[in-house]
Amino acid sequence: MSIPQVGLVAAYPMDGGSASDVSGRGHDGVASGVTATRNRFCAPDTALSFNGSSSVLTIPSHEDFSLNTTGYLSVSAWLRPDGTALNPHGELIFSRIEGSGYVHWLGKGERSGANGNREWSLRIYSADNTEQPPRHNRLSAYLFAYRGGKGPGSHVEEPVARGGWVHLVALFSKPDHRITLYKNGLLKDSDGFGLGDSFPIPDGDVRTGDAAVRMGSQDGSSYFCGAIAEVYFYNRLLSDADIRALYLDAAP
Repeated sequence: MSIPQVGLVAAYPMDGGSASDVSGRGHDGVASGVTATRNRFCAPDTALSFNGSSSVLTIPSHEDFSLNTTGYLSVSAWLRPDGTALNPHGELIFSRIEGSGYVHWLGKGERSGANGNREWSLRIYSADNTEQPPRHNRLSAYLFAYRGGKGPGSHVEEPVARGGWVHLVALFSKPDHRITLYKNGLLKDSDGFGLGDSFPIPDGDVRTGDAAVRMGSQDGSSYFCGAIAEVYFYNRLLSDADIRALYLDAAP
């Protein structure tokens, strides 16, 4: 297995169903109610399965996972959304949702208000969400001011097959005031959070908070049902070539 190494601050290949960080920085995760499963190559014990109701992997808070540390944060992950049910159109429904009907499957931030620690989130919308127009299993990457509230995000809204693997890369840039989202190696969306954008975030409101990073949930308000594999964090912006390399990475 060969992945980009420059700027790598945490790496979770999940071999053997482990939540260990193999980057050498010691950001090991602690899993609760999580089980080992097969990855996209059907290799056993190479991904982690989340039950959609209580399972979560928690990584203790560290500045390596914060955009404000270097001004850049890239997150790469393989995701297998299963959902807990299907609607009549075959779209995924999740039973433990929040807000208008979404699930945070990876994120950092658990507290809002004057002493908030909100940072960033990756989410998927349940098919029974109440947005108008409805968001059909939309996959999104969001950035938030430390106090919470609405935040800017980039998204891709394409059919999601139950049990199918998807590769997502979210790029966050503080100097450029921009979020960019790739799916399966291809650029899908890019949105700004500068003063002239719909959801601006002043530089001083992008802070390094004390929340843990969590997979399968973010703050216990929603829970993902499916599997997650090969999660990598970088303190720089990944290039198109880097992203293609992560997407096309050969089986171990």
